[in-house]
Amino acid sequence: MQGTEYDPIFSKEEVEILAEYVSDPSADIFVFLPSLYGVGGAVFARYSRAAGGARVRLLKEFLDEKGKLKLDKLNELVERVLIAYGDDSVGELENAHLALENVSNLATKEIEDCRIGLSPIEQSSRYVVYDQRDRQGRLRYLRPVEVVEAGLLSEYETTLDYVLETYIQLIQPMSEYFKRLKPENEAEYAVRAGDSKAYKLQELDNDKERRAWSVTYKTDIKTKTCDTLRGLLPAATLTNVGISGNGRGYQNMLTKLKSHDLVEFQDLGDRAKGALSVVIENYVKRGNVNFYLRTVNEKMEEIAHRYLGHIESVSRERVELFYGGNWNFESMAIAHILYPFSCLSLGELYDFSQLLTFNQKKAIMEAYCQHKDVRGNRRNKPGRGLEFGYPITFDFVGDFGIYRDLERQRMLTQQRQLLNPYLGYVTPEEVIEAGLGKQFRTCVERSYHLYDKLLVSVGKKVAQYAVLFLFNIRWYMGMNHREAFHLMELRTIPQGHPSYRKLIQKAHRLLCEQDLLIAPLMEFVDYNDYFWSRAESEAAQRRKENRIVS
Repeated sequence: MQGTEYDPIFSKEEVEILAEYVSDPSADIFVFLPSLYGVGGAVFARYSRAAGGARVRLLKEFLDEKGKLKLDKLNELVERVLIAYGDDSVGELENAHLALENVSNLATKEIEDCRIGLSPIEQSSRYVVYDQRDRQGRLRYLRPVEVVEAGLLSEYETTLDYVLETYIQLIQPMSEYFKRLKPENEAEYAVRAGDSKAYKLQELDNDKERRAWSVTYKTDIKTKTCDTLRGLLPAATLTNVGISGNGRGYQNMLTKLKSHDLVEFQDLGDRAKGALSVVIENYVKRGNVNFYLRTVNEKMEEIAHRYLGHIESVSRERVELFYGGNWNFESMAIAHILYPFSCLSLGELYDFSQLLTFNQKKAIMEAYCQHKDVRGNRRNKPGRGLEFGYPITFDFVGDFGIYRDLERQRMLTQQRQLLNPYLGYVTPEEVIEAGLGKQFRTCVERSYHLYDKLLVSVGKKVAQYAVLFLFNIRWYMGMNHREAFHLMELRTIPQGHPSYRKLIQKAHRLLCEQDLLIAPLMEFVDYNDYFWSRAESEAAQRRKENRIVS
């Protein structure tokens, strides 16, 4: 290499070597090629403490004289960079794609809670019918170790088999019901590229357009059927989730999973760490069981039981708004940190906290934060309860299916309570009109009974696996006005699930009552009702596809 480290002149041989690792060896702007997978973060980390750029550092530190990665010293080199520079920030420089398959829907929520540094995508209950069986012929739901060891597997399987078999049996009659509402010879879709007019199938004379129309009709009926019946799926239903994320995000996720009470979560943490260690080993080394997290969880559960165990929720509000600073700071802090450990609404917890003395609040806060002897180091930080104080906080009650959709909002704070059947459920009107309400009610009753049995035998966390998607769960979301724009305009679009559209529409109405300045400007909030919520979205997809020349 000639020139200087900041203005290098690479030889022909060096350019050929660099071409294996960067997109353009001769440019100041380039990307790392897949050959640097697992190493690129350490290369970038050298920007802060070494002269010259990444290409120079590659040649001088990471490659041998033949232009190959120094595999024998690579791990030691990466680890030294991470330790020397502090891997809190450096851990964000290396990425990996992680597939988590055959995990329970309950577990995916814990995984997707890790919203910083990780981007998940989950198998959709709108497009997938959960009628598959494993190689033993069993329906695909988790059989928790805790249930097996308690000797309850037979009753557990009998109940969930019945529920899932009912779900499968109802797919066909529910589809036929929707086909009667929208007969194939009467349905209209705008599938022609560049043409917004909707056509019936018989009005199309182009084979490609007719195929696109048929795909749209089938998908329209299928998604409406799946949307209507997904409430029968139990939280134990197995699914897939894919994640793209950085080392720091994964490390936090692993720590959270491995420190959890449920065996499935601990096992997922162990196996995910093993998989990630193949490509970013040094970035996930600290993803281990965390004594601090476990201690805080135990202490807060004790406190919640002592203070709140005798109090039953009487709140029936599906959406409650806490706006601006119209509340006492200390009491609202206590309400937020108690929330995930209780079954009370945020408003009820706030009213309760108002009755506490300062010393009682101080004891609760110390249990939540802990002192240095338990925290151990600055990296062990208190939980999301201390993110309270947003100008807008909504306390929601909606079915677990709704929560699964809304939880993925990232630029806000949300905490949920444990899943249970005690907040009620709603049977979709279409199910009743199709004459299938009795089957729904039987599944609900059996799920409820199994939950109660598990609650006594293995505790409330394990019992969540038996709860169906249609049962309500309570959670809150705190946000600023910019995020409120995003949430409310996105989650009321026509193709959104009807249930969460209604919830967010109500949230916007409440906000408009309190906020006369900003909320009225959320003009893309859609208050219309769309029975066939996916029809236009699917047709639009066909129009885009038809622009492609085959």
